[in-house]
Amino acid sequence: MSSADYALLTDSEVNTYIPTDQGSTLKHPPIDKLNDAAALKLEDMCAGTAFVQRSFTEDHSGGLRGRLGGLKRLYLNRTPIVSVASITDDDSNTVASTDYTIVGTLGNSYLEFDGVIPAPVGRWTIVYTAGAFATTEAITWDVTVAALALVRALRDNSGRLASSSSLSGRSGSRSRTLASTRSGAIPSAADLGLPNKYIRRQV
Repeated sequence: MSSADYALLTDSEVNTYIPTDQGSTLKHPPIDKLNDAAALKLEDMCAGTAFVQRSFTEDHSGGLRGRLGGLKRLYLNRTPIVSVASITDDDSNTVASTDYTIVGTLGNSYLEFDGVIPAPVGRWTIVYTAGAFATTEAITWDVTVAALALVRALRDNSGRLASSSSLSGRSGSRSRTLASTRSGAIPSAADLGLPNKYIRRQV
């Protein structure tokens, strides 16, 4: 078993805290796949907050008189932005890193341009790194507990959450009691006890 590099739980944590249904006749998806799915689901619940840092590529078009016309701020799909590798248009024109500043941190971040966002030839392709934690191992207890509950809910397809999870070996480890949700439901970020600081603010 090996989870993706963006997974919120280490393989060791999955093996320790996600019990196997020994003797059960139910067939569940591989737990590493559920671990990966839970990470993407939790990021979606948080409106685009990336937890584990990784590279993203996205396109934006319409500078000057287009969709981005007159704007100085460019909001990317993932936050918090850690760094920008390149901004290049379809004709290989680039935007220098000195022409903008990364503003904001957890909750929301964006690129602030010195002037209005320049018009690209075709579109701007932006390659950047975003994420709140450098690695899976660096994730704090509050996200870990939420991820554990979500993996269990996805596995059981029932939405029943563990009544208590006690973790060790993570920054700020502690016990946390989670609310239960109705059978058949996928828990929300609130059900999972995820702090609001991780939910991206609307812009």
